[in-house]
Amino acid sequence: MPFAIRAGTALTAETLRIPDRGRLTPGYFADVIVFDEKTISEKSTYEQPEILAVGMKYVVVNGKVAVDDGKFNGTLAGRPLKKSASRSAG
Repeated sequence: MPFAIRAGTALTAETLRIPDRGRLTPGYFADVIVFDEKTISEKSTYEQPEILAVGMKYVVVNGKVAVDDGKFNGTLAGRPLKKSASRSAG
């Protein structure tokens, strides 16, 4: 589980050279998921991409709670990430 979490957070941010993300560090964007590893499961399909995953207890995006006690509350705090000049092209 620790490897999977790192692969989806810090390692991804490092690989894609996305600054201020991927770690729980002061000054970084507060993106946090609290989940139940026994029940987490993706439910969406290509035909129904709007179906939410299950097993998420809390989801915090840019410091704002979007999933509270397992229920999406309508908060849309995400922002598009822009390509910076410091990232490599390939």
